[in-house]
Amino acid sequence: MVHSDFRYYSRNSEIARIDRPTSAEVINHCKSIFYRHGIPDVVSSDNGSQFDPVQTVEFKDFAKSYGFKHITSSPKFSQNNGLIEAAVKTAKAHIKKSRDPYLTLMAYRAIPLENGFSPSELLMGRRINTTLPVAKTQLQPYSVNKKVLEAKEERRIEGQKTNYDQHHGVRNLDELDPGQKVRITDRRVTGKVLQKTPYPRSYLVQSGKRVYRRNRKHLIPSSHHIFIQNLSQRTTLMSQDTKLSSRCLSRMSASDAITPVSKDLL
Repeated sequence: MVHSDFRYYSRNSEIARIDRPTSAEVINHCKSIFYRHGIPDVVSSDNGSQFDPVQTVEFKDFAKSYGFKHITSSPKFSQNNGLIEAAVKTAKAHIKKSRDPYLTLMAYRAIPLENGFSPSELLMGRRINTTLPVAKTQLQPYSVNKKVLEAKEERRIEGQKTNYDQHHGVRNLDELDPGQKVRITDRRVTGKVLQKTPYPRSYLVQSGKRVYRRNRKHLIPSSHHIFIQNLSQRTTLMSQDTKLSSRCLSRMSASDAITPVSKDLL
């Protein structure tokens, strides 16, 4: 198993091979990174068993003892962790194709990003020496102009967001209130909202005796649940009503029998 640690600011990855993906193995790898770069304020991860406080308290105790905040992405919603997932996918592809993965990862750190700075420049304040020829004067440490960097990053992020929103028809979803009845789309069950979690657009929902954590995208208010998709379905339902005469059925028009269904409910 390949374990990757990623930094949003520099887009720099730390790669390590883990034979047994246990909490102890992940914690040791994190400690080696903290030794080199210091302890971060926030550590973000997926919902693997290594980080699950129900199955193990090791990582929770580690976060408390080292003084950082640990947050996890919404279950069943990898898009919430999209930048990290893309970085891991890229790193794995490079490792598989390369005879010397370390040289490949080194080259990635030396290549400028869209903002004009390489991951090594953002992380260490200098370019790194690789197998490619470079003037020694370009390897001297220097301070990155944060105002210029922030302006470029803001334009890049806004541009990506605008393109994505237009292409996918993104719209803002209403907040859910505690006690509100909802449908969990990926589980195909109904439940009741318990509370909103500290994580972005994430809720705890109780369905029967189980409690699920889901992103707002997977939760549909129960008022939207009752709908009829097509004429045959409605005809079947009406035929079950013994009080409905056959004459009413024959007069029903197709336009009256079909109820539009939002894509969000499919």
